[in-house]
Amino acid sequence: MSNPFAFLYRLHVTLGAVLLSVSAACIIVAATSLCLLLLAVFSDPLYLLHQDERLFFNMSVEGLLVCFLLNAALVVTAITRISRNLRGRDEKLADLRQLKAEQEHIVRMGLLASGAAHELGTPLATLSIILGDWRRMPEFQLNQERKEECEGMQEQLTRCKDIVSGILLSAGETRAESSVRTTIVKYFDNMV
Repeated sequence: MSNPFAFLYRLHVTLGAVLLSVSAACIIVAATSLCLLLLAVFSDPLYLLHQDERLFFNMSVEGLLVCFLLNAALVVTAITRISRNLRGRDEKLADLRQLKAEQEHIVRMGLLASGAAHELGTPLATLSIILGDWRRMPEFQLNQERKEECEGMQEQLTRCKDIVSGILLSAGETRAESSVRTTIVKYFDNMV
């Protein structure tokens, strides 16, 4: 086999080994080996007139040099492109991992806020009941200062309930309030 460009088959084997699975790379090796064998068996030698075998730069050596340079350029181009694609993929994977970690953190914070809001709901409901009882007691109704304090506490309690309801609403939940008497028409109107 006197064809110096037969070494270009190495590029296929190299890229197959880098990019393909083991079985596919073995198929590439088998195919290139078969091609080299066919080239060796069925090739006609190229006879050149006026070619001195003693000269270093005969056509065979020149062909080998051109083949080497072509092979090197193609391998460098292919491997550089593959490396760049792998780095890009790794950067995208790192960004996706970071995004996933941030989303998990947000979900955990939402669950924590939702749990805290639920935990605060019970004491707030208890305080609301106690304040309702106090407002109906005669000592609070007769004492203007106590009545104003009770109304101030009720305002602050309502504010706290609104904050808890807002937290639960942002977490996609609703807060159960005390029951209110209604009619079926009002119920369906509110639902609509």
